[in-house]
This record gives sequence, C-alpha cells and structure tokens, in this order.
Amino acid sequence: MGLGITKKDAEALKNLGKDRNALQHYGLTHSAEAVESRAGMVLDFLLRFLDTQLLPLLDTEERESIEGDMSRVRSGLNTIDAFVNERMNRLRGNELKGATDSVLPCSVCGQWAPAVIPNGAHCHFCGTDVSGEELAPAFQEFEPGHPVNECPECCAPTLACFAFMDGAGEEVYYCFTCQARYSPQELTNCGGCGCLWPHEGDDDGTTQTLCGDCRRGIEEEERASRW
Repeated sequence: MGLGITKKDAEALKNLGKDRNALQHYGLTHSAEAVESRAGMVLDFLLRFLDTQLLPLLDTEERESIEGDMSRVRSGLNTIDAFVNERMNRLRGNELKGATDSVLPCSVCGQWAPAVIPNGAHCHFCGTDVSGEELAPAFQEFEPGHPVNECPECCAPTLACFAFMDGAGEEVYYCFTCQARYSPQELTNCGGCGCLWPHEGDDDGTTQTLCGDCRRGIEEEERASRW
C-alpha cells in the first residue's frame, strides 16, 4: 500500500522545488526562516516515505549501511523542528499575543504567523508581506482567474471566506483591504447583480436585498419614469 500524499505535502514539495530552481537560476528572495521551515516540512514527509515505503524493503546489511546517514538526517530535522518551535513560541508570547483572531497560515513558510493588517498581512515568522490582492484569491475555492468577491464596505475585490486561527473552525467573510468582517449569515446575494451584500430582505423572501449600485439604479429608473 502506497503512502498517501496529502495536499499539504504536495504543496510543500512543489514549493521547495520552486525554491531550488530559483536559487539555481536567478536567486532566492525568501528569508532564511522561510526556507528552513519549508525544508523541514519536506524533510518530514521524505522521512515518513523512507520509513514506510523504502527502508522495510532493505535487507539487514543495506539497512546497517545507511544508519549513519539516516541518523544525521533525523538529527537535522530535529534541529529544524526545534528552531521552528522555539521561534513560534516566542512569537505567540510577543508579536502574536492576543492576535490569534487575526492570524492566518503563511503561503511562504507554512506557519500560522501572518497577522492581517490594512491592505494585506505580515508574517512574523519569515517576514513576508503579502498584499490584499494576493491574499484574497488564495483563500477562495474558485478556479484560477475567477473574480474575487467585492467588499460591501470598501468595494475592493478582496473579500474572502475562511477561518482565523482561534475561530474554532468558524468561517468569516473578511476584507483584506479595509478589514471589514461579516459572519456568513450577515451576507447574502444581491437580488439584482448577485454580489455579496449585508442581508436586508425578509427571511420569507418577500423583500429582496439590493446592493448600493442596484438600489441606486432602480431609484434612478423610477425617477426617470416620473418625467
């Protein structure tokens, strides 16, 4: 039976491959902390792969011949894990203290260390800054290129639905530009254009919710019809 590769494992392998290519061809811009964290994730997967898929197939002599190398690799992983744990523990007691309702997983280092700020997020683990325009599509389930939801508050196309670190799995609609937040129950589709808008209609459907643009359009049509 083969080792199942999770989406997280596959993403880690792909990202480290990109890092290797970037380093070889045109230089790597990620911080050392980000690279070490990403390498640790891949190394953990590779060790699991060796332990479950390859090492059991070796005979005694072959296993003994690689024990020294495997010990050094495992020691290296422990060192990386210790570094990541120590850094994350320090961040939780300092920069991230009291901010868990604003913390996301980082797309660069993989740690739950980016705290949202106006117009984006800053990762306190690896130092990466990501704009709202980059973040919003990453937290959508749409196909690549699909338009991102616009925020009812600021109209920026940076509204996404996801769960923050301390949300106990509860998703919220969050705007990466103006930081507006809505529960899924607070928003519904506009009866005119279909965009997300704060719920205004009656639960029985007798009154439709209309976004600002659609409401103004209807009002203008009504005024024009009076003349």
